[in-house]
Amino acid sequence: MVGAVAVLGTLGVLGYVQNQTDAHPNIPTPDMQVNAQLEPQAVGVSSFRSDVQRELDVCFRCHGEGGVSLRPAYPTIAGQKPDYIRRQLQVFRHTGNDPSDEVLYRNETGDQFDAFRSKLPHRNNVAMDGMAKSVPSALLDSVVKALSSLPCDGGKPKVITEIRPSLPTKTNRCVVCHGQNGISLEPNTPNLAGQHQVYLRRELIMIRDSARGLIPDANAPSRSHPTMEAQAEHLTDSDIDEISGYFAALDCRGGL
Repeated sequence: MVGAVAVLGTLGVLGYVQNQTDAHPNIPTPDMQVNAQLEPQAVGVSSFRSDVQRELDVCFRCHGEGGVSLRPAYPTIAGQKPDYIRRQLQVFRHTGNDPSDEVLYRNETGDQFDAFRSKLPHRNNVAMDGMAKSVPSALLDSVVKALSSLPCDGGKPKVITEIRPSLPTKTNRCVVCHGQNGISLEPNTPNLAGQHQVYLRRELIMIRDSARGLIPDANAPSRSHPTMEAQAEHLTDSDIDEISGYFAALDCRGGL
């Protein structure tokens, strides 16, 4: 189920976290922004450019040093899919409401723009809305690439274990998009492996509530996603506990 989301919520991303998920079409950004992201400082060693690092430091205040969250309600954003991170930031920045964004969307969808726009995923998080908007547009791609390049586990040595979590029945649909090992093969679908269970559970509940037509309180975190809602609508709380627990127990670097 967590299936086609694009839940990571992980990565959601990026956020204050009670809400994070999913997919807007890619909005092209200048290649120079990505190429300027890293600055080699010594042989075999590199660090992020100072202006990019300043933006990352803001992210790390909530999402943990190096993007590895120590707070159950906040997702780890280090090592998340770059396309997914970018789209979540775009959603929080309210992409699609700005005239210049509409031009980009129309170029991609042509006469289908209105129908396409009505199906765009939605995410609301007071904290993340403001934080995402504060990232300068010229640095957005560089910040996204930097976050994706960080180790999801903070660079800790991998511990090999023979104990593997059993796959809950209701998770069968999730692995189609998110992978049985929680590592998605799709660029716009988040990796779920190793994400905090509290975070994954909360995102699924918000998506399920949206599918059931429940209206959140004003300024309360909320999230919708057409594909994910179809998967989450009939999940029970017990199902969600099993699904979120399964993916949280997986190694964020992959492997079963």
